[in-house]
Amino acid sequence: MPLDEALILVICCVNTENVAFVLISGLSAAASTRVSNELGAGNSERAKNATAASLKLSAVLGLSLVMALAFGHSIWAGLFSNSTIITQEFASLVPLLAISILVDSVQVVLSGLDHALLFFSELFLCYSQFSSEDNCSRGGKRMRLAAPGGVC
Repeated sequence: MPLDEALILVICCVNTENVAFVLISGLSAAASTRVSNELGAGNSERAKNATAASLKLSAVLGLSLVMALAFGHSIWAGLFSNSTIITQEFASLVPLLAISILVDSVQVVLSGLDHALLFFSELFLCYSQFSSEDNCSRGGKRMRLAAPGGVC
């Protein structure tokens, strides 16, 4: 395979993964915001439900992307090149891309939820240690929030 065809194949694979990642990370941002809002409101049960729903949605989104790639890989590869060699080689890489997209679909959402849960666990720790004070020290800076009970 000549260098220019190999480069087109790499570009096709990277763009495929990039499109899938952008769609899934959008879901991750929405899920993280929803879980953070529920935790902030003190609704831990609704936060668990939102987490479960976002994981199911990410799995469905990942599966739908994989199915679209499995059935439309020749159309997708045709957007990058008219070469039949590129289309055939891309078809041989579709199973690897499918595995990567499926794993990323769950991992990206869990990563976003992890950041939300980490923030609220730090907030709870700060609240429980400094609930009687107006402010607390975090990271060498004095912080004050206008929340009742002296939440840091």
